[in-house]
Amino acid sequence: MSPCTQEAKAVNAVVFEMNERMPIVNTKLQAEPLRESFELSEKKRKVEEDIKIADARSKLIIENDALKDIEAYKTRSLPEA
Repeated sequence: MSPCTQEAKAVNAVVFEMNERMPIVNTKLQAEPLRESFELSEKKRKVEEDIKIADARSKLIIENDALKDIEAYKTRSLPEA
């Protein structure tokens, strides 16, 4: 057997051994979950932002209603002079 043939067999054996240990990479299969993960993270961030905005609005409405109630109570409770 010639040295080139032996060398080629050795290289093939190493490549085969590496393939046994390392999975074959499919970038399309890997890209899809990453894209989905990114999209879900963006949706989560937007929902959290919307919740914060709704919470701030709710607190403002409650505060304004409480101030109106206080003013109404003051006008009813104050004795007329």
